[in-house]
Amino acid sequence: MKLSHKLAALVMALVMILTVAPAFAAGEEGVSRPLTQAEREVKLAALEDFSARLHEMKLEYADTDYSKKDAKDPYATARIIVKSADVIKDENALASVSGYNNWTVLQYATGAEAEAALKQFEKMNNVEWVQPDHIMSIDAVPGSNNFRSWGYGASHVDAFSYNEWLYAEAGNNLANLPTITVAVIDTGADSDHPFIMSRLVAGYDFVDNDSNPEDEHYHGTHVSGSAVGTGAHENGTYAGTAPEASLYFICIGGNSSSVY
Repeated sequence: MKLSHKLAALVMALVMILTVAPAFAAGEEGVSRPLTQAEREVKLAALEDFSARLHEMKLEYADTDYSKKDAKDPYATARIIVKSADVIKDENALASVSGYNNWTVLQYATGAEAEAALKQFEKMNNVEWVQPDHIMSIDAVPGSNNFRSWGYGASHVDAFSYNEWLYAEAGNNLANLPTITVAVIDTGADSDHPFIMSRLVAGYDFVDNDSNPEDEHYHGTHVSGSAVGTGAHENGTYAGTAPEASLYFICIGGNSSSVY
């Protein structure tokens, strides 16, 4: 299923960091410190505002029917992302959105215009990086990519061994695990599913740009169940990896083959 482009990946990663993990700010002598709750709320509000304005720009200027586009073309969206501490403007762009994390997203009429603009921004010393906002996918044909499960390890990820280690650290008792909130970035979550309904704590839908990340597909609910499913009505037989954990869901995929 085709998914949102690189910007979505950047935005979702930031949401997960800000809402689940403790974000950090520069303290005395440049030493990082955890953000206060007030600082976290300010950053989240700024991110949501940025996302809302980006959503409106794409609805007005972009052709968001990605199913008709060539996913292999990095400029299929006719959009680029520029990171710079300075104000970024281009009179050739149809529109732009900025105001968060030094990102500026510029929408062009054609992919050729976007590519030409990217080459110009690459020459600017005040630009940290610039890249096309190209279409990405959450899956691929087996054999076309390096498939690795989550966990740890420099070159190999072994989820099964990781789970065994984590369980042993808890004294072979799930009740001894610390309170954990798992952030899942996928197509949504079925809030009425008996395996996860008691685990949901909050979420956000970046497809419809609202706080209701209801699953209109199926994949997100499946992944959520694998992560935090309680195994309710099955005596725990099909419980997830961390059935005591809470679930924060971030929806970036709808019921079609593409999202934006």
